Amino acid sequence: MSAVDLDDPEAFAEADPDDALGVTLDAPNRWEQGAALAEGAAPPGEPAAVLVAGMGGSGIAGDVAAALAAERLSYPVVPHKDADLPAWVGPRGPVVAVSHSGTTEETLAVARAAVAAGAPLVAITAGGPLAELAAESGGQVLAVPAGGQPRHALGHLAGALCALLGAADDVPAAVAAQRAVVTALGPHVPTEANPAKQLAAAIAEVDTVEVWATSAPSHVAALRLACQLEEQAKLPAGVAALPELAHNEVVGWQEGVAGATRRGLVVLRDPASETAAAADRLAPALAIVEGSFGFVARRAVDAPGDPMLARLAALCLAADLVSVYAALARGVDPTPIASIDRLKAAVAEARAQEDR
Repeated sequence: MSAVDLDDPEAFAEADPDDALGVTLDAPNRWEQGAALAEGAAPPGEPAAVLVAGMGGSGIAGDVAAALAAERLSYPVVPHKDADLPAWVGPRGPVVAVSHSGTTEETLAVARAAVAAGAPLVAITAGGPLAELAAESGGQVLAVPAGGQPRHALGHLAGALCALLGAADDVPAAVAAQRAVVTALGPHVPTEANPAKQLAAAIAEVDTVEVWATSAPSHVAALRLACQLEEQAKLPAGVAALPELAHNEVVGWQEGVAGATRRGLVVLRDPASETAAAADRLAPALAIVEGSFGFVARRAVDAPGDPMLARLAALCLAADLVSVYAALARGVDPTPIASIDRLKAAVAEARAQEDR
């Protein structure tokens, strides 16, 4: 498929047959719907901590919740992206299992272990074995709409999870902030006035992208952007955050690393949540590494609004738009994930061989 002119909406349909762009633009409605699904729900008992089990496009909801918890909850929320159950989980450590399909192997393993350990279980899912397990064990099921790619269900999953954790009042602000992003960065806005399209065009010219963050909320958005560039634009991407990257990553990208023109660096910022330690180190760190990148997009997306969830939701939607635009600018269909399909098939075949 040839590259698409980002200012030619008529070309989008052929390049994006499953309408990943349209689904992305629907994110504000999905956040609103997700919060409504959890109306009246709450974590069981008085949790000492909450484990959020989830993988891939579903698992990012746990990262959103962890950032939310750090700002306004009296207990930590711990994202968990593996198949084991941490030893601390028990009756006062409920598990929220997030799987859009309800069939994610690792998430199901954690959910089963949680039930065996006596931990209360909440399932956020469209159905499948996960919903059945939660219902049979006396847990809660927050049923989100089925269909589509899990990565496109972030609004349903994160909206429901944030409402479950008592932040439903923050969701309207998040929805409003995302609608402002659609207005500012949507496909109707020409490239000359659209920072998301400009960034996507730059990304389309490189072979890999590093994404830096300067705060906990922007770190979640940076992770989202990296994952979306990988799945939608089919580009490898890495993530690092200040101030930690000033102690390691800055050395790896020091001046003179070969191949600079084929790499890009994107810095996502949420100034309202930055610590002085992060803010003070950004400019010196960029001065050290910028010679190792073909472009450096500084403050590529600002996240307006308050509360923090609104800024984070805005950053995540902007990241999603950049990733779809980058896919189209590269001539890549944003929806298929052939490598993941092949990997799952290989694992299934290997297990079948073992059972023979």
